[in-house]
Amino acid sequence: RESAPTASRLSGVDALERVIERLEGYATFAELCEGEILPRRVVDFRPAALDRLLALGGVGWRAEGSLDLDRDPRVAFFARDFLGRFPATSDGSEESSSDGVLDANDTFVLEYINSKGASFLDEIAAGTRLRPSATARSLRRLLRLGRVTNDLFDPLRPGYWSAYGDEFERVGEGSARRGSSVSARSSRSGGAARRRTNLRPQGRWYLQSNYIKERENPSLSSDESTASIEAWGWAMLDRYGVLAREIAELDAWAPPWRDLVPILTRAEWRGEIERGYFVEGLSGVQFAARDAVEELAAYGDRNPVDATPYLLSSLDPANLYGSAAPFDIDFYSDATTRLIRNAGSHVVIAAGRPILAIEGRGKRLRSLPSATADELAGSIALLPSLAGPRRRILRVETFNGVDAVAEPWGGVLAAAGFVRDPPGMAYYAGW
Repeated sequence: RESAPTASRLSGVDALERVIERLEGYATFAELCEGEILPRRVVDFRPAALDRLLALGGVGWRAEGSLDLDRDPRVAFFARDFLGRFPATSDGSEESSSDGVLDANDTFVLEYINSKGASFLDEIAAGTRLRPSATARSLRRLLRLGRVTNDLFDPLRPGYWSAYGDEFERVGEGSARRGSSVSARSSRSGGAARRRTNLRPQGRWYLQSNYIKERENPSLSSDESTASIEAWGWAMLDRYGVLAREIAELDAWAPPWRDLVPILTRAEWRGEIERGYFVEGLSGVQFAARDAVEELAAYGDRNPVDATPYLLSSLDPANLYGSAAPFDIDFYSDATTRLIRNAGSHVVIAAGRPILAIEGRGKRLRSLPSATADELAGSIALLPSLAGPRRRILRVETFNGVDAVAEPWGGVLAAAGFVRDPPGMAYYAGW
């Protein structure tokens, strides 16, 4: 499907919108969005292009994550008119699974945005009579609870919140009460924080309107619930082409499979999609978009099959292999260890099958038994793309459990620009 990189990547804001349309609803780590998933689909992707698209108003984002600020939150893009509903935020802890986590300042901020609409941080601070640092603290918490969003992507970028001063992390729940902040806002620290925040675009904050509690919402009608599930079903069919239980479970915020099946069955009765057994290895009932069925039927007749290798994050929705994914990988040197899908792992796929697994942020390479020497060489040639401004040195220590300097793969790595740097091979970006 078009959610996967293609031989001719797209370019421009229109292309970015098309890509995000196919990624609608897929929740992944915020850093991966701009560092991996979007750049591998859009030629010369720039963060400013994403901000321009968000500013147009047709597309928005929703984040959710632990209140532990050291952990990167997950984020997904949606059309602003998306009818799907989101589950309540939960990171497995009791405090983050209910509204009891909201303190007084959080409530003031929510009430202000609810009454005034989309607002800048400074406007919220003035309207609630909270210090800018206390307002920022509440917005950051509400963002991770899935309650608010912004018309820029900046709040999810590294360093954004540091603009609100050193006191940001020290603001306690009672240190900026409503009605007690007039003098605080006029203090040197408050004024300095405001001047710093004005040096960069803030973006407007607004409520995430389709947030609902994990428990059944009494105000949510049967028609609204059906429309929500249908929206999720169509979004995932557009992304994957074929839906089965294992594939639907890749989307963390989608309804459970037991809720999707009746809705998809009705769509099949209406002749809008097809039901059958389309992909070997997926269990139970499968549903497919009609155009996906045609593509699958024609796939075996294509000659030659496009064998262009693509390097993907293991968490990319185009990768269906590894832990917690529909398909597993049998490695050449170790048939018992699975590919762990995390932010430090990548996979190279060609013609729909995995060729090479890259783990430990590039330190360990493992190949698939079916991979040919030419396929592996083409896959290794893609490794330098993992280096860049934020990562100037890429080290490969082992290949199938053997030192990376050993032949023949030491020579293949050297041909890709790596140099001997014990205990392995290293690629120096910009050299």
